[in-house]
Amino acid sequence: MKRTHTAPVLFACGTVLSLGGAYLLKACQPLGPGFEPWFFSGLSAMACGMLLLWHYHPEKLGLPTILLLALLLRIAFLSWPHNSDLNRYIWEGCMQNVGLSPYLIAPSAVETEPFRNLVWEGVNFKDYPSLYGPLAQFIFRAAALTSDPAAALKLLFLTSDMGVLWLLLLALQKHGMARRHGWLYAAHPLPILLLVGEGHLEPLLVLPLFAGFLAIHWGYARGGLLLVGLAMTVKISIAMLIPFALRRVPKKIWPMVVLPLLLWLPFDDGFFAHLKVLTTFVSSETFNSLVQTISKTILPSAAGSTVAAATFILGYCYLWVLDPQHLRAVLLVQGLLLLCSPVVHPWYFAVLLPFAVLYRSLPWLVLCTTTTLLLYVTLHFIVSEDWRTPSWLFSLEFVPFFMTLAFCACRRPSPLAPSCFAKPTHLSILLPVRNETENIQDCLKAIAIPTDIPAEILVIDGGSSDNTLALAGDDPRVRCLQSFPGRGTQIATGYRQAQGDLLVIIHADTRLGPDTIQHIWQHCIDNAHVAGGACTARYNHPALRFRVTEMLNDLRVLWCGIAFGDQVQFFRRAAISPEAFPDFRLMEDIELSIETRHAGALAFIRTQVFASHRRWEKVGYSRNTLQVICLFTVYMILRSIGLVRDKGEAFYRYYYGKR
Repeated sequence: MKRTHTAPVLFACGTVLSLGGAYLLKACQPLGPGFEPWFFSGLSAMACGMLLLWHYHPEKLGLPTILLLALLLRIAFLSWPHNSDLNRYIWEGCMQNVGLSPYLIAPSAVETEPFRNLVWEGVNFKDYPSLYGPLAQFIFRAAALTSDPAAALKLLFLTSDMGVLWLLLLALQKHGMARRHGWLYAAHPLPILLLVGEGHLEPLLVLPLFAGFLAIHWGYARGGLLLVGLAMTVKISIAMLIPFALRRVPKKIWPMVVLPLLLWLPFDDGFFAHLKVLTTFVSSETFNSLVQTISKTILPSAAGSTVAAATFILGYCYLWVLDPQHLRAVLLVQGLLLLCSPVVHPWYFAVLLPFAVLYRSLPWLVLCTTTTLLLYVTLHFIVSEDWRTPSWLFSLEFVPFFMTLAFCACRRPSPLAPSCFAKPTHLSILLPVRNETENIQDCLKAIAIPTDIPAEILVIDGGSSDNTLALAGDDPRVRCLQSFPGRGTQIATGYRQAQGDLLVIIHADTRLGPDTIQHIWQHCIDNAHVAGGACTARYNHPALRFRVTEMLNDLRVLWCGIAFGDQVQFFRRAAISPEAFPDFRLMEDIELSIETRHAGALAFIRTQVFASHRRWEKVGYSRNTLQVICLFTVYMILRSIGLVRDKGEAFYRYYYGKR
């Protein structure tokens, strides 16, 4: 009740802090000695205001409130002195209008001497031709024809940034997520200060990129690929995301993503000159590079770029093998690229922000906020002509990121994702068996279903030669089914005949705790964005080696989002239909985990589940551990390059022997 009375007051305080912070930052201008207190106070006030607006947003307030305050904050910074990058945009537009290619003629070239003016004086990196794509060049050229190119570009950036916010609010609404999360973008100082205030072109990149991946996620693959390709014509580094955009769309529409590359045609050899300039720039310039800065403390300085490149390649391959969902892939791949890049300006992180808000990813949200502090470097340079990043500022930028990353790595996955499911109404428990006379009765006795949960238990037999089915039939809750052998095949058979909209898979040698079913059911009721998940499994064996195995199993779910079958997997029918269920004889648990992550959030419930150690004892602990690790690794690698086409048959035969 107390929060009900204080929430409007604190929300109003958030509004005042956001606007007041903007006023303090505006008070920095014109810059002079002693601007630091105004700058840091204003930035802190805006960050605190954003958090208050997010946390205490009254649900009765509609989207227009968020859009209006976001627009006011951005308009307030239209008069902020623009960055030298904006001079670069205007200059390249002017050069096109006089017939000079910005990809072939650098600002310092002799051909530009007749046209040099105050804009040219403010251009950065005059020895480099253009680093921007053809779509950006067409926009620069159009802006240069106006009476005030700087104002025209800033207004375009503001409009594009508001478009990103509108898409984000639409995505939140479409997936049933609270609209208050929109404040994490609407009142965030990064787009307000750096994109609109300083005038960087990132909104032209983020808008088609965000719209494109949202379209792919919503099933509009053709338009989505076209938009992603369009983003690549603003900055070609977006090409890193193309494989992830193509991964789950029909091959026949893949050409859509390269169609926008036709915009390069008017520039003749500009494309190849552009690639050459980018390569030179990346290999010779460095600023705010995390991996290179860290590597230089322990390795020769020349090794920094090699370490950064190797880190990115390994990380990229790791993400490719894990197969993250389209929207999450953008966040992870672009985040990895920025951490490894030799030149990382704070406005580069704008590409992460809408995706981080959509997933409410705390580490990336923190980094997008702390990196805004690097605006101090630009302002300090204007006053003192000293272009250096102080070590304390570098630490303040990245240390909070790693602290929150470690915190999130040790807790259960976030229950938030761009998805929304109805509350479950009926439970189906799928129990695949084959010759489980010794286990079936104890397994069924351990399945405690609360009386208020409508439920059924389906025992799916894969060709037992003992009396497994007879023993299972003694339980009045059980309905017995026949299937071809193979765990995934049996589960798929049971799923097709199941009635529930929430399904739980239990192995015959697994024992549930008394509250396991209740915990799973309640978790899916409380978390509408959860598509499925698994439970923590423990072994009834006192040896320390099994504690190590338990820890590795937990870390695999937390870090990779992949559970094994003995961890009692569950999923919603609305997330994975019977036709889409992975009908694999083996490795169906891995496929189910990946499909669940693509459909929504993956939950990891810390409830009481006991897995069997019988195979570990039968085969040998070391041998079985090595076999499981090798099978998992090989399967994930082969799967990532499209070489698993037999539904796990080869892995089934290897793991169990020919049958």
